[in-house]
Parts: sequence; C-alpha cells; structure tokens
Amino acid sequence: MRYISDWDNPVKPTQDILSKKYRFNDKLIRKAIVETEIIKKGKEYIEFEIRTIK
Repeated sequence: MRYISDWDNPVKPTQDILSKKYRFNDKLIRKAIVETEIIKKGKEYIEFEIRTIK
C-alpha cells in the first residue's frame, strides 16, 4: 500500500478552521493528540474535541 500524504497535512488547516469558527487563537493550543488510520478513499473523516484547561 502506498501512502499519499503525511499524517500531519490536515492538522494546521483544521486548526485554522476551528479557531475561526469557535473564535479562539490557535497559538494558545498547548496539547494535541493526533491519531491516524488507513481507510478507503472516500471514507475520510476528521473527529475533534475542544477542551479548556483550567
């Protein structure tokens, strides 16, 4: 199987979109956990959870 893209390619664009939608500065992100799976073309997805640190 050939891998087309690096695991981190969608990370920055996703951060930018989420920070714009939910109105936070993405430079304040202190932790991110990224997991990847090999899936069939057309079944791609991104799941996310946003938490505040107290």
